[in-house]
Amino acid sequence: MQDFWRGYLSQRMSLACYEEKNGQSKLVALNVCLVICEGEKADDVIVGEKWKNVYGALEVCDEKVDAFKCLGLDKLLYALGLVVTRDYRGARLGSRILAARKPLSLYHGVKGTSTVFTGPASQKSAARAGFSTLATITFKDLAEAGLDYPEDESRAIKVMAMKYE
Repeated sequence: MQDFWRGYLSQRMSLACYEEKNGQSKLVALNVCLVICEGEKADDVIVGEKWKNVYGALEVCDEKVDAFKCLGLDKLLYALGLVVTRDYRGARLGSRILAARKPLSLYHGVKGTSTVFTGPASQKSAARAGFSTLATITFKDLAEAGLDYPEDESRAIKVMAMKYE
């Protein structure tokens, strides 16, 4: 799994938030981002049943909605893993990091962003940052696709996106 993250971090498109205190820097939030082009297929090596299950959910989302077509773009900033340390949850760092995607994207000539948000907190952060929901996939949908999720219609992941003008 470390190789998976290292590969994406090496693109140098990720966003991080640090606390500066007494001359020391502490990482408190991170969003691993990458630029993807329409039609491009990742050659990720996925190891481990749990990780394959998570990755399978992302593939189900890709089959359900095409963010490139929805936004009318051929290149997007995509992300995997929005993380805020426990001490900083509730400080809206998730929303602030998601909002920081805009200047990063525009600087690199990317005019939109799309991500699968898997939890309620990240979905709220995305909505707060101005993202729109393109598709909602329930855990029941994931279970019916053969993945190891409970058949629960009340829990869902969302494909959310934003186009920059």
